[in-house]
Amino acid sequence: MATALPIHKQASKQDTDGEILPVEVGATIWVPGQEQVWDRATVMAIGGLKVTVRTQAGKVQQVDRGLALPLNPRVTDDMTALYYIHEAGVLHNLAERSKVDGGDGRGQKPYTFMANVLIAVNPLQDLPNPRVSEIVNNSTSAPHPYAIAEMAYQQMVYNSGTDQPTNQSVVISGESGAGKTESSKIVLKHLTTRGLYGKKARGDEIEAMARDRKQHGTEFQLTKPQDYGYLNQSNCYVAEDTDDRACFADVVRGLSCVGMDDSTQHVIFSVIAGLLHVGNLDFDEEDTPEGEAAVIDKPSAKASLAMTAKLLGVSEDALAKVIMERDIVTREATFTVRRNAQNAIYARDAIAKALYGKLFDWVIVQHAKNAYFPRPHPKDMQHMFTVRHFAGSVSYTIGAFMDKNNDTIPPDMSSLFLGSKNHLVVAFFEGEKEASKPGKKKRLFANQSDPTLITAILWAFQVPMDAYKLGITKLFFKAGKIALLDSILKINWAVDGPRIVGRMKLWLARRRWRVGLAKVVTQNIFKRLLRKIQFRRESVVRIQQWWRGLTIRREFKKQRTAALVVQAIFRGHKARLLFKSKKQELVAIAAARAEEARRQAEEAKRREEAARHAAEAARRESLARAAADEDRRRMEEEARRAEEEAIKLAQEAALAVREAEAAAAEASAAVEHERQAELRAIAEAHELEKRIAREREEAERRKEQALLQAASVSASLLGSLAQVNTMTGAAGQVHVIEIPDNVSQENREQLQQLNELLLSGAISQTEYDELVPFLLEPPSEEGSGAALTAEQEESLSRLYSTGVYGVQIRCPACGATNNTANGNHCDDCGSLLTTSDDAGIADQYGYRSRSMSRQQSTLTAPLGSFGMEGQRIVIHDGFFQCQMHRTQVLQDDNFAEYTVYVLRCEYQARDAAEPITWLVSHRFSVFERLHKDLKHKIPATVANLPNFPRKHRLGGMFKGKTGNSSEIVEERKRGLENYLSQVLDICARLPQTLNVPELDRFLNLSRQVEQYRRQLLGATATPGGDSAGGFSGQLNINAGGAEALAAREQARLPTELPTPFDEEELTHTEQAVTMLSNAIRNSRGDLRRDVTVQHHLKVCVQLLPRLQISANLDNPFANVDLIPRAMQCQEDLEVTMGLYNDSLLAVTETYAMSAQEGAAGQAPPPQPELCTV
Repeated sequence: MATALPIHKQASKQDTDGEILPVEVGATIWVPGQEQVWDRATVMAIGGLKVTVRTQAGKVQQVDRGLALPLNPRVTDDMTALYYIHEAGVLHNLAERSKVDGGDGRGQKPYTFMANVLIAVNPLQDLPNPRVSEIVNNSTSAPHPYAIAEMAYQQMVYNSGTDQPTNQSVVISGESGAGKTESSKIVLKHLTTRGLYGKKARGDEIEAMARDRKQHGTEFQLTKPQDYGYLNQSNCYVAEDTDDRACFADVVRGLSCVGMDDSTQHVIFSVIAGLLHVGNLDFDEEDTPEGEAAVIDKPSAKASLAMTAKLLGVSEDALAKVIMERDIVTREATFTVRRNAQNAIYARDAIAKALYGKLFDWVIVQHAKNAYFPRPHPKDMQHMFTVRHFAGSVSYTIGAFMDKNNDTIPPDMSSLFLGSKNHLVVAFFEGEKEASKPGKKKRLFANQSDPTLITAILWAFQVPMDAYKLGITKLFFKAGKIALLDSILKINWAVDGPRIVGRMKLWLARRRWRVGLAKVVTQNIFKRLLRKIQFRRESVVRIQQWWRGLTIRREFKKQRTAALVVQAIFRGHKARLLFKSKKQELVAIAAARAEEARRQAEEAKRREEAARHAAEAARRESLARAAADEDRRRMEEEARRAEEEAIKLAQEAALAVREAEAAAAEASAAVEHERQAELRAIAEAHELEKRIAREREEAERRKEQALLQAASVSASLLGSLAQVNTMTGAAGQVHVIEIPDNVSQENREQLQQLNELLLSGAISQTEYDELVPFLLEPPSEEGSGAALTAEQEESLSRLYSTGVYGVQIRCPACGATNNTANGNHCDDCGSLLTTSDDAGIADQYGYRSRSMSRQQSTLTAPLGSFGMEGQRIVIHDGFFQCQMHRTQVLQDDNFAEYTVYVLRCEYQARDAAEPITWLVSHRFSVFERLHKDLKHKIPATVANLPNFPRKHRLGGMFKGKTGNSSEIVEERKRGLENYLSQVLDICARLPQTLNVPELDRFLNLSRQVEQYRRQLLGATATPGGDSAGGFSGQLNINAGGAEALAAREQARLPTELPTPFDEEELTHTEQAVTMLSNAIRNSRGDLRRDVTVQHHLKVCVQLLPRLQISANLDNPFANVDLIPRAMQCQEDLEVTMGLYNDSLLAVTETYAMSAQEGAAGQAPPPQPELCTV
């Protein structure tokens, strides 16, 4: 493989004329390019020495005739087969083959022949090598380094048909990063494979022999790397771009190359497998009289022990004993002590390291016997081995890492493994057995280093120290002193040898003494240093103990305070819950009473119906009795006729006459009886009618009483909402509410319809009372903030009560406590509370009257009248912009978390230098409700609203009940910001006749603009100047900082509630409190006459309502992170006001003492204002 010589782009004119290649009009050719070396182009015209072409980029240009190179019709693997061989064709052929798909969809082909030269383009990735059977003895194989290696191997072995091998060279050249190293590895790999299996082996035979190598995984019971303690420590089991099977095959092939047969390799692998199994030995502990001892109880550990003993050829009990027990040898006896679990682990790892080290040493010794590894010098044989490369022999030193990681090895380990059935394990420890045999003598001075021994020898021969100098590996004598060496070599060792040895021992003894003395001195120095370090460490520990104690005490105080606050909140919560339950019970009792009254009225109605049925029965009975009377009269007529007949026949039969008279008497008695019965029936009917009338009156009375009770309940429920009037309707007396003025137009129309339905009898009073309270609620402005629950409404009603406003000032005359919100004079004695009695003093101290009438609006345009001027949004003669500021997690009264999204709005009037900003926070559901309102408001024919961010239906599964996970919150934040920017742009481009007050109220825009304009009107109406009290009644809104906040608070509409501080406003308030404190401390005399003190006092008093709101834990809109700072600022203000009152008391006492000493005609001292916040 070699790099071809570069082909020059520009040739001389003669060369160009001689090497012009044929081109035709319309053909695709190569021309010199700008971004690339050669670009494709289409021939448009040919004229003389110029060719007009059109490039792929559509550019028309002229090039020299000799630089217009024709395009090859195809890509080949041997570039000598190209139709046109020129630079562009060669580069295009290499580029097409180097593509990921190879240009033909059959994979990347980075190798290309140029005759017997292989050109390799670095593919920058690992590609599979071809099969050996495709390369061996195949002259038509595809381009690959294997083909070059096979060609060199064939020429080396066969030498053009002779049996004598000939040396071959493979030249690999190229620039840095071209892949020379990887190409060398591939060539050497193929040459090694061919040398391993011989020159007569065919490709399929080589592959078959490689597949037939023994796989030891099943025999050694090896599984995944994750299952072994020595392999799973790094949690990395797969190396990128590494084929473990190929690497293992390389190891096997390397061992075979150095002369190790399959049986030896099997033994080596069995030892390594045994080491992997021994790493899985896990120990438990049991209590024994001597202490805790290690045992093997787990089945997996027992299986690992059995497999380790089998692979290493030793007994399980003997191996467990060596690992878990140790012998203590004394003069009298030897004791066996059991190790605990940790020490057993240490012994296990020490045995594994020792075995692996012995195996490594054995492999080094074995490979040194191979012909490929020349033997080093005998003195370096233990620490060096030599490898014969093609460029020469290279020696590698291994002594530097042999003494590392030496753990304590159990002494009886050697005897254990010497009895192993594995002959390789026995070979590991045979050398130690020979070295440990008794009777072997040590060489004299064997433990001395070479410089020490040479110095001792020279001193023993009395050679002066200035006559020589020791080098790293040599001894240098000075000029003229070399004769001393000759005298040393000529000494008679039989006579002077003992004396020389004795002097050497003397010098070494003195040296050991000096070294020992130096060690003792050094040890004393280090002991003193250690004591100093220990003293410092103990001092640091004491300081840390003190600091930890202080920190813990502070933390305890904070936790105790927090616990008290939490307890107070919890008690308040429980009280509110109890109040709600009691309220619900009372409402339920009232409802039950109303239901009982209704039931009694229905019972009376049923009784009335029963009485009516009884009367109807009595009427029917009277009709029956009347029919009986008619029969009686008919009988009387018949009796009369019979009597006349009897009279006529009286002469005929006297007996018949008497009988007729008796019959008449009986008939008369029957008639009387019937008449008495009829009278009794009439009396009973009258009595029944009276009883029915009494029951009807009782039922009417009960019905009226139930209606009165229901009316009282309804009046009690509706009394706080509207006035209730009693009117007469179709069903009788009904209670109708008087529609108030503060309800919306829609609720007003619905209330009128309910009143008409109630008066007409279409609905009952109960249904009317259930529907009215929902329509009497005042219209809620959909401005900033999330929707409030009933508990939050109740909390806000307590929070924004009138008691919050004003400052508590103690009257200096009578001592009564007064609130400046009620006036500037004492309620008991009428004394002046402050230094000025002007009309603005009430506003100055935070007074707000809830009974003030609504001021006239300063806005001229309707709500939601957005416009567009260039790229800026215009509204109320100013520019407006809005962006997402941040998110905040809050809690409701049930301690459930929810997220609000805070918007930062900015409005700048056309004639203003600085804009005003405010924050608006809403929940995600409020944004969704705004989207629905805008969809109903803006027709689809006018504008298409953007898609609203999707709502996570499974949000509660991620975090909490509302899905407050950081991923969902961030996704919603980005979606809402994008949605709002698009909605503002759409609303600003709507027709002038279509306004969106829903978006205006959502952003709290018109309200903020109106407040800003009122502040400007207030600032211009009252020019800045000192009042009688020492400071003006109005603050400068353009001053910035706390003064501007106080000015805006002073100009706040009476119907508006104070809002909590944000972080910047709270910082300004803290600075204002600090400035007031400093002004009080630096003042002299009466503080009421100090302009600076009174000015700062006015600022702090104006900011006090918002500070109290910000520090209140019941406020759902307060920033939870800023509540501790607000509470601390409020506490600092209380301390400052205490300092202010103390200063006034001191001035008052001074005046009083001066008056007692004789200034009888002097004016009374001014009374101090004692302020408490």
